Amino acid sequence: MKTSKKGYLRNSPDVNKPQNIIKGGDITMKGVDFNVHGVDSNGYAKVMTPGNNYKFPNAEYVIETPIKDNKKMSTFMSKHCSPVSYGTPLEKKSCGSPNKQIDPKAIIGKVEQVKRYRDYVGKKEKGYMDEEDGFIKGDPSKTVSFDRFAISEEIGKGGEAGGKAVKHYYKNKPQYSGYMSEDKRQAVKKGLNIK
Repeated sequence: MKTSKKGYLRNSPDVNKPQNIIKGGDITMKGVDFNVHGVDSNGYAKVMTPGNNYKFPNAEYVIETPIKDNKKMSTFMSKHCSPVSYGTPLEKKSCGSPNKQIDPKAIIGKVEQVKRYRDYVGKKEKGYMDEEDGFIKGDPSKTVSFDRFAISEEIGKGGEAGGKAVKHYYKNKPQYSGYMSEDKRQAVKKGLNIK
């Protein structure tokens, strides 16, 4: 994941990008000339205004999307894309034109998906009770990344969305293969506040 050091500061080389990823959870809007929608690695979102500083506690990163037209809150995402576009690479490539509006249902959907991922990681860590099989022992070494989790959910939906996700998965299979390393898994646990 490529990050930006200066984000949307007026002197940043990334100021005109449709999205920036900022490492950590401390964001300054001093020197930014427009509102920015920020969503952190834990799924928390806020609209940030110029001239202020913002904290996203325990965030590994913050995904920023510019809001240059406050009336329409236009972004580079269609209503079918994740408004935070940190799901699957399929979502990242399928975003629409800059004339589309942020879809609040999509924001809620992405936040819910992060919560499901948090539950998944917790179960991999500690195990869980299954109605049919009883206690399933946790196996942290078999934890997959958020991108792989998200595309698995897309495939599980079936239909046209599932079909596109399957094609994307096989076209980009190496990036979804395997499980997370111990270091990455610990960072994800920290980001999701799992002890």
